[in-house]
This record gives sequence, C-alpha cells and structure tokens, in this order.
Amino acid sequence: MIGLDAAAAKIVTIEQDEALPPPARRAVEAAMPRAEMNRFRGWAPAPAHLRHYILRDTVLDGTTMALLQGGQPVRETTYLLGDDVVSNLRLKSVIPDTAACRTIIGSNAIHHNYYHWLIQAVPAIDAALGRSEGCAVRLALRPEMPFQRDSLALLGHAEVPRMPILPDNQYELREAEYSGFLDGSAIFLTSRTEAATFARMRAAAPLNRAPFDRIYVARTDAPVRRMRNEAALVEQLRKRGFHIVAPGTLSFLEQVDLFRNASLVVGPHGAGLSNIVFCEPETFIYELVPALYQNSCFTILADLCGLRYWADIFASEGAGGGFTGDWDVDVAAALRRIDDINGLQPRRRSWFGRLR
Repeated sequence: MIGLDAAAAKIVTIEQDEALPPPARRAVEAAMPRAEMNRFRGWAPAPAHLRHYILRDTVLDGTTMALLQGGQPVRETTYLLGDDVVSNLRLKSVIPDTAACRTIIGSNAIHHNYYHWLIQAVPAIDAALGRSEGCAVRLALRPEMPFQRDSLALLGHAEVPRMPILPDNQYELREAEYSGFLDGSAIFLTSRTEAATFARMRAAAPLNRAPFDRIYVARTDAPVRRMRNEAALVEQLRKRGFHIVAPGTLSFLEQVDLFRNASLVVGPHGAGLSNIVFCEPETFIYELVPALYQNSCFTILADLCGLRYWADIFASEGAGGGFTGDWDVDVAAALRRIDDINGLQPRRRSWFGRLR
C-alpha cells in the first residue's frame, strides 16, 4: 500500500485554514448549569490542513471507491474499509479510460450514508468544481440516491457530466482528482471551505414558511444505536410543542426547509443531525450523546455554521457497546436541560425565517 503523496503526480492545493472566530457555543458553555454533563465543553478544534491531489494513470475500484496506483491500494482512499477488504484489493479486468477529461472522485466507500455524503463528499465535489478553471471534468459517482442528486443540484452541479461507477468493476482514470475531505481529515477540524459550501446551500434553498420552530430529530427508524426509551422522551416533548421528525422520511429539500426554519433542534447523535448545517446562525442545537459512542462531529458542524450548541452525555447500563449499542436517555435530565435552554431565551423566527 502506498500513500497519496507518493502516488500523486501533482498536489492541486494545500488548504491551510485559519482558526474560526470564537464559536457561538462559547457563550452557551459559560451560561449553562450542570456543565459536567458535557464532555465536549471547552474543546477548541484545530483548523484544517487539507491536500487535494491530481493523480495520473490510476485505477478506481467500483466496489470500494478506493484508488490503486501501480497495482497497490492508495492508503488514504481506503478510509473506513476493513483490513481484510484492503488486503484483497487487487487489479482485475480494468475498463480503459477513453475520455479526455479530469475525473473528480465524488465519494468514498460509505457514499450511501447521509452524514458522510453531506459532510465529506459534497464539500469535496464543490471544492474540486470550484477550482476546475474551465478544465473538462466529470464526476465519478455510484448511482445517485435522491438526496445526493438533490444536494448537488442545490449547488448548481446538476449538469456536470457523470461517470457512472458500478460495483465489481474497475476503471482506468488517466487523470483523477482526489480531495482530502474524503479521507476523514476534516471531520474533527474546522474548514472554511466546508463552511462556505454549507452557506451556499442554505442561501440557494427556496425559503418557505416551515410551521415548526422546535424540532426533535428522532431515531425511531434507526437500525443501530437505538434509544430504548425514546417513546417516553417523545411523549414529553410533544407536550412541550416539539415537532417530532425522522429526517429519513422526508425529501432532501424538505429536510433543508425544516432545519432552516427551526430555532431549537434537539436530537440524539445520528446522521439526521447532519442537517444542522442548514440551520441559520445562532440556532440552538441540543445533542443527546450516548456514553458508549462519544463522537464530537456535530460540535464541529455547529462551530462551522455559527450555531449555539450544547451536548449532554448519558450513561446507559447494559446498553451494549461501541458504535451499534442501544442506550437509554435520562428523560427527566433532558427535560431539565431544555428548561435551561429556554432560560437562555433562544430567539424565535419571523415569518421570513429570520431570527428575532
């Protein structure tokens, strides 16, 4: 296996971001009682240092979306692939490249996951197209799901030519561009390039009058990491005027509209919270985090988008472990925290979606 620096013919750009201004969550952290429940408090993520590469005469594996150079897997493009999968990556019958253009690698192995698509693939594609400078390009993508097609259309990329990628095939690419966004480098760092992509998406979305000011992002349709007593929490939140939504049941633009018009978003850690990138600045985000999976990725997104953010960690007895284990929330503690948030007087939205 080789690394991108060894495989690449050219580094297109090195993105060295400056630190973002003090995030909106700093004021929240200073005012919130019972601060010990938030283990992300005071965290100051570093700015991103990303590389974007042009590779010559490489091969794209359609099953894993990994690249091979000289018959060897390129390490950074095997992000989230198991060791057994990587060890079996070999050149097979390769389809030759007959196109006279640059191919932008549009996703990684988990292209189907809403979070990884929105937070990694979309910024990678948007950044690459933004610096193509009239160069003929195409996007190498697996068959697009509706949310993928609609998110690229929102950015004005609907008409960019596609190179359809099918599993079990391998494709020769004379010239390929690969972004550091796809290898996980930016998930726990702050990137102004990424923030600019999200801001453009918010600005491009039609502004409708969504009727819901306070939303709860449910995981009732989740196959893993289920909140076992979520029904009890939902019942109490409904009494407090929350709209309960499972984002996966909505179209992409419906999700954008719902989050863009909310002033308070509450939800357990999960892909549905990726939609906070469509919230207007100063929107309040309250994340419920299982102790078995303390992932701070949504803290980063809140900082990128200028959101007021708080997270509480909830210990769960006998819940299983790791990424997939089920867990329980302390309903009373979560409701007390929402009372705390109400005490901070989150501003509500006017008819036109502006904060007031």
